[in-house]
Amino acid sequence: SELSEEQRLQIWKLSYRIWNTCVDIANSIQQQQPPGRAAVDSSAEYHARLRQIASEMLFLAGAVGSIRSSTLKMATFFLRSGTTWHKIRNYKSAAGCFERATEIVSRDNVFSSIGTSEEQQFMFDLCLARSRTAWEMSHKALASSLLGRARGFLQDSLERYQELADVYLLYGKSLLALQDSESKAESVKYVEQAYEICSEALKGSCKTKSEEQTVTSQKLTILRYIAAGQLQNGNFEGVLKCVSVLKGSSDHPSTSFLAFKALLGLSRFEEAEEELIALISHDKAAVEVCLSALTFLIEETTQQLDVAKKAFFVLLSRFSSTAEVCASIIEKLLKQASPTDPMSRKRVEVALSIATDDRVLKRFNACAGPRLHNPLLHCRKELESMHALLWNWQVGSDFFQAKDYPTAIRLFEAAMHYLPAEEETTMRAKALRVLCLCYLGLLQYDRAAEYVDAAEKLEPNVSCSFLKFKICLQINDEVGAANQVSKMIKCADFEPEYLTLASHEAVACKNIKVAVSALSNMLVMISSNSRPPAGTKEVTVFRNLIFLALQDLKCQDEAVKYLKQARQRLQETGAETFLGSGSSAEKEASWFAGCAWNQGLAAAKTQDWKTCEELFACASDFYALLSDTAENLQSLETSLLLTVAALLMICNESDTEKLKLATVYMEKCRKLLTLPSQVHASLLLKSPTFASTDFYMNLLAFDLKGKMKEYKEQLEIMYRCASLPGFKPDYFFKMAMHACNGDGSNTEVPIAAFKSCLNLLLSSAAPDYKRAAVIMRKLIVLSDQRNKDGPEVLKLYREAKHMLLGLQNGVYPSEEIQWLVSTAWNRAALQVKLSRLPGAEQWMNIALELLSHAPAMEPQRQGM
Repeated sequence: SELSEEQRLQIWKLSYRIWNTCVDIANSIQQQQPPGRAAVDSSAEYHARLRQIASEMLFLAGAVGSIRSSTLKMATFFLRSGTTWHKIRNYKSAAGCFERATEIVSRDNVFSSIGTSEEQQFMFDLCLARSRTAWEMSHKALASSLLGRARGFLQDSLERYQELADVYLLYGKSLLALQDSESKAESVKYVEQAYEICSEALKGSCKTKSEEQTVTSQKLTILRYIAAGQLQNGNFEGVLKCVSVLKGSSDHPSTSFLAFKALLGLSRFEEAEEELIALISHDKAAVEVCLSALTFLIEETTQQLDVAKKAFFVLLSRFSSTAEVCASIIEKLLKQASPTDPMSRKRVEVALSIATDDRVLKRFNACAGPRLHNPLLHCRKELESMHALLWNWQVGSDFFQAKDYPTAIRLFEAAMHYLPAEEETTMRAKALRVLCLCYLGLLQYDRAAEYVDAAEKLEPNVSCSFLKFKICLQINDEVGAANQVSKMIKCADFEPEYLTLASHEAVACKNIKVAVSALSNMLVMISSNSRPPAGTKEVTVFRNLIFLALQDLKCQDEAVKYLKQARQRLQETGAETFLGSGSSAEKEASWFAGCAWNQGLAAAKTQDWKTCEELFACASDFYALLSDTAENLQSLETSLLLTVAALLMICNESDTEKLKLATVYMEKCRKLLTLPSQVHASLLLKSPTFASTDFYMNLLAFDLKGKMKEYKEQLEIMYRCASLPGFKPDYFFKMAMHACNGDGSNTEVPIAAFKSCLNLLLSSAAPDYKRAAVIMRKLIVLSDQRNKDGPEVLKLYREAKHMLLGLQNGVYPSEEIQWLVSTAWNRAALQVKLSRLPGAEQWMNIALELLSHAPAMEPQRQGM
């Protein structure tokens, strides 16, 4: 049912009470909220909701009577509620309120003939409010349309003209701030609309001169934004058109700024220079604006850097405190400098000329004040910034690393002008050392020596000694270089890494002798504990010494000497003390073992068996410290066997000490072969050569027992070898030959070895009869030594005869068959002389039977 007039009136009263409460809340929020910030908390939202409730109540009650103002009040309530929602960024609710207000005033054509100023102002405010909310919701077309409607309600009101122009300008500025080209192009349209509105206002809405001046000022501001928009869009000619208007109407510094950028874009450099100087000379131009123009010039072109330099000094004369400006300009100049870019030279030159100019240095000194007496400098931050820019910020260090030493020297020297007072001594000494390195790179050793001497006076340390060491190496001053190494060791800040660096420098200069002698003195100090350098490990010094000595053929003996000493120190101090612990200790042990192994092989090639034995023994001691991998155990076993082999080469039966030592190494090797079955099987799978060393070990053990005259053990070794799978006849042959090399007192061992060799040889699929013939002759000779022409000798001849049966001519060496026939006949002749006719008959029969296998001797059969 419809509300009565009285009920409507009561609702209106209640709505006004709520609205007044909202006004009180708004005032309270405004007092609590900091200026310039919109409230978005719960109280602000509660306030907005109350306003909308009051508005909805009026809308529900409807107009009271036929009064037009009641309809305007309802619409006004919704307008203000929407404005409140807009302030707390609830644009959806704001848009809803504005639409309700528009619906109210549009319903029944209530405002079809707007006449009062209040109604005009309401419609203007409603259009602007709706437009702002639509803009925030990215409804640009609607926002623009609403601004067009607002222009219909201007009615010669200067305030409305200005407000509408401000809104157009605001939209244009927001679009101008975006990065896409479409938005930038569109921004100019909005700003031009603002300019047009101001022009309309000047034609008829300004009633006083003051108002005209205000609108003119606003119009010129808008024109500057039009120029800025044209500049963003690359329309430089359009910018200059705006500038020409601006110059005839005002003296704002931004005019020269805009003209400078446009002229630079058109490559009209002389005019751009004039505008830049005009800008910087303008008494109202802020330092930030001037700096922005200079930065733009530096970043855009390399051709106009001289102009930038000139403008900078004009700027310097205008502003009293320019330390931060200097740092900023130097940064921009050097930011794009690169050693690989030829165009960067100009940037560096200009930066250096600014940084080293007396006017700039004077400003910094004046800013810093009494530096020596006041460590808390006012310009400390700027000083540090300038020093960092010239020293290592993509510039000085980059040119140094690119080996452009002349440019690096100039940058480092310029950086020395900006040293903070409290760190001046340390940083100056560092700069002098770096300059020394630069002159070393230029091969100017006298200048390098001057700088390092100056650095040492300020801050004597190990770095200075090291640089002097480098200089001595370059000028081939061996004595001076050795002295500097000794001096380095005595420095308080000495670190072992300097030894590695010194070693590398010495190798690079091919002056090994200097480094080796110096490090050897240090090794003596460490070993005697007289004054060991802090943090220096003995093993590190040994490694560096050996490494250096190996680089020079003349120092090979020195390397062997230090390997022996390293092994001795290992035995004296223990593995953990000498090598350390963990993975680093294993790496050290592996390095020493490999080095000793390689040197041992080199000694073996020259047949220096004594050195060979010592080096392989050294290698075995270090291999024994490594983890039990197949590779490491194989290396350990091989080094032990080679040690024994070298010992056997240099000792005889009377060298009991060496024989005992060989026995010790052999026992160590044998223990490796008695590893648990699982470990041994794993090693065999991973390293097949692990099994083959067992044969070599038995051969060495056989030779060792022979030198010790333990013939019974020799036979046991031989019989054990016969049961080994894969044992070759060659191994037995070597055993037999080793046994024959003795004093000849024992024939049992070589005879047994030759027999085993012969049996194994003949049992193969393709016997080597040449080797068999040699073995047969050796057996006959050895058996003859035991019993001249005895039964054992006769048995061997018969075995030879059986061996020849069925063989084709030439398979068995013919000269050996002839030897068998001749010696058998000669033995028969001896038996005849001794009247031992039965024995003579046996030998003659053997000779005749063998003769059938010697066709070359067949003509002698008749005589025999």
